[in-house]
Formats: sequence, C-alpha cells, structure tokens
Amino acid sequence: MIAKSHRSPRVVAPPCASIVVGVLLGVALLLLPTAVDSFVSRLPPPPPPSASIFFNVAPPNPTSTTTITTTSPMSSSRSSSRSSDFDFVYTHLEGNGQIWQITHRPSDVRRRRRRRPPVDYDDEDEDDDDDGGGGRGGMGGGTAASSLSIVVDPLAYQLDFGVPWGYRANKRVVSERDTLDAICDARPSHCLLTMGLDDHAHARTLSELCRRLPGLKFVVAPSCVDKLSTITNDDDGGGGGGGLPRDDVDPDRVTVLEHDRTHDISSDDGDGDVDVVATITATRGALVGPPWQRRENGYLMELSSRDDDDDDGRRLGIYYEPHGDAVLDDVRMLRANIVISPVIEQSLPAQLPPWARYTLVHGGERTLRIAEALRADVILPLGNGELDIEGPLSGLVASSGSVDEFEMLVKRRNMERASFDDRRIEVMRTMPGVPLTVMI
Repeated sequence: MIAKSHRSPRVVAPPCASIVVGVLLGVALLLLPTAVDSFVSRLPPPPPPSASIFFNVAPPNPTSTTTITTTSPMSSSRSSSRSSDFDFVYTHLEGNGQIWQITHRPSDVRRRRRRRPPVDYDDEDEDDDDDGGGGRGGMGGGTAASSLSIVVDPLAYQLDFGVPWGYRANKRVVSERDTLDAICDARPSHCLLTMGLDDHAHARTLSELCRRLPGLKFVVAPSCVDKLSTITNDDDGGGGGGGLPRDDVDPDRVTVLEHDRTHDISSDDGDGDVDVVATITATRGALVGPPWQRRENGYLMELSSRDDDDDDGRRLGIYYEPHGDAVLDDVRMLRANIVISPVIEQSLPAQLPPWARYTLVHGGERTLRIAEALRADVILPLGNGELDIEGPLSGLVASSGSVDEFEMLVKRRNMERASFDDRRIEVMRTMPGVPLTVMI
C-alpha cells in the first residue's frame, strides 16, 4: 500500500509494504499447484482402451450387403441399468425413411462385448437362398435373426408436396425399387409415422407398401388419419380396411397415438411365443404451423424381452423426432440410449438474414440438448435434407451446419464435462442404404 501526502510531493513508503508483498507471493505459491491440477483435469481423457469401432465399408451401393458394425461398450463406471441386451440395426433410406431392426441377445450370450470380425461376402460357398431377408439379403441387414422390424417415415418415390411444377426432391443413392425391396426384405410388422406431411407419410409409398405387405400395421400421429383412411380403405390387398367411412381407419390395423399415450407391439421368433415387446410412447414433437396448432409426434420406443428371468432394467430406449423440435420438459422425464435427430438446420426464406427466418428443422445444438435431456449414449444424425432438390421453390430453404461441425460440438461437450461427468455421448455416422449395428 502506498500513501501520498497532499501537502508534499514526497512519497512515503510504509514499513509494512514489504510484508504485504511477501504475503501475496506466498499465497500465489500456495495456489500454484491447485491451478495446475485444475488445468490438467480439463484436458480430454484418453479413449477407453476397450472401445472399438471398426468398419467394413464399400461405396454406398444399394444392392451391397456390406454393413458398418459399431461396437460401443458401456463404461464400467455406469450403472448396470444403462446396459442393454439388444442390438439395434439402423438403415437410413434417405429423406426421413428408416428401417429399425432389433435383436435380443439370448441369456446364454448376454453381455458379450466381443468385436465382430468383418464378413467376407465374396465367399462363393455362402448360401444365397436365405429366405430370412437379412444377413446377405440386401439392405435389411440381419432380419433373419431380428426379433422386431419397423419401417419409419418411408419415402421411395419423388417428393413434391403436390406442387411438382415448383418443387421436386429425389433420392441420391437408394433407388425407388431398392428402397421398396429393402423395406419388404426387412419384413416389418409395423410402420411408424411421425406426422402427416408428405415427407413423412408419402401417399404413393404407403400405398405400394400396403399392396406388397398386406399385414403391415401402423402407429401414427393424428395428422396421418385422413391420408391413411384413403390408403387403407382403397387397399385391396387384404388390409382389412374395406367398407370403413372415408374419414376413419381400421383400428385393428392403424393405431393413432395422442401425446403421452403408449402402445405395445411385439414380435415372435416363429414358435408362437412373444420374444420382444416394444412400448411406443408419443411425445410432443414438431410445430409445423401456427403456435396454436397441435404439435406432431416424436416417439420413444422402449424394448424389453420376455426371456429375462428378472426385471433388472436391461432395456433399450430409442428416441426419434425428425425436426429436432422435442419439448425438453417432456423428454427430461424419459430415458433413451439412442437418439435419432437432425443436425443440419433448415430455415426459410433463404433470402432473409438468419435471425429473420422461420426454422423448419432444428440443427445440432438442439439435438445435443435433447440427447442430454434423455441421458443418451449415442446420437445417429438424421440426414433428412440430403436429397436432390430442383424447381423454382427449391431456393427458399437455407441449410446450415454439418455432421463434422456436430461431431466437434459433441467432442467439446464431452471434454468440458470430463472432470465431473463420465457420461460421454458418441456420434455415429450413417450411410444411405448401409445398415449400422449399434450395440449398447
């Protein structure tokens, strides 16, 4: 401390100044180790030695049987309730279209976390007559061993929203025929529809699926009812909808889920006994109109098996909302291992500055918040905007963000929380038409 006299320009240094300086230096030396420890604790931890990601990847050929297999072992510090006895095979069909296939690991092989060797599909001795629709049977990827198969928001044909003169969107990789063949080869028991818009409930695609899969059932949002009533009532393939009023659907074939409602679906392994039970819960999803309009649906699918001898919580939860527009207060009450959500934002009109646009599809930041609210382990980025778009109206939509940027965002999140939270989120890229196996 230095005192100045207003009566004299001479500066007088108090005798205690050296003591104060010494005390400050001593305190700094004492705090130095703590500061170093804090800095070191913020450094990113090395990847767990048991984690392994391996690829057997071919160019995205829709007829290719090559799959990407990803093994994601659980951290030993996580509770056993976070582990699962299921394998989830995800196939992106471009747009919002997806195939979900779930295999339950029997009790004698449960909790084995061994890396699967790449499969040599060039082996001439392989049996090409497997009628299970999986393994080597096209993009379905392992349906013969799957206990449950579901198709989600399918799109096979051109998307034009009824205005082909102004907007046309076509798939880049998976052709119309290959899309339909992949879905039929997967033998889905149910079709899950999040909303009634054409890019989620495409009338021509659904009509063809009803014709080729007469036993296909639907779990849908209320906005899909009008479209499905026309499709299923006109179906002559044994859908069971004939004779119903034009504004109604067959309740034995179509389940309409309001928000917070649940519906159980199940599948057996051919012996008549139920193998896997999936409980589907509808959550408040995308707002695609004015604020007072009913929100569309997001879905949480929770899987359990009757094979379990006890209820120890080893289940698998999958959450899907195609616009990244879930209500966070709702999903915080839920749990999911896997989140399927977009990471590229889409807004309009593109001619306005970003702050003045209306967001149609939210991007990576919102998806990460959803995953954190659900305490998810894995995020599968939904590439629903990756189509070939043309027409005078195609320039209205602006896109921002990328999967690369989202991976960096999640990496920073994991690093920032490493010192106090060991729950890491993993981003797994998908390729159109190529099955991705996620083991939790």
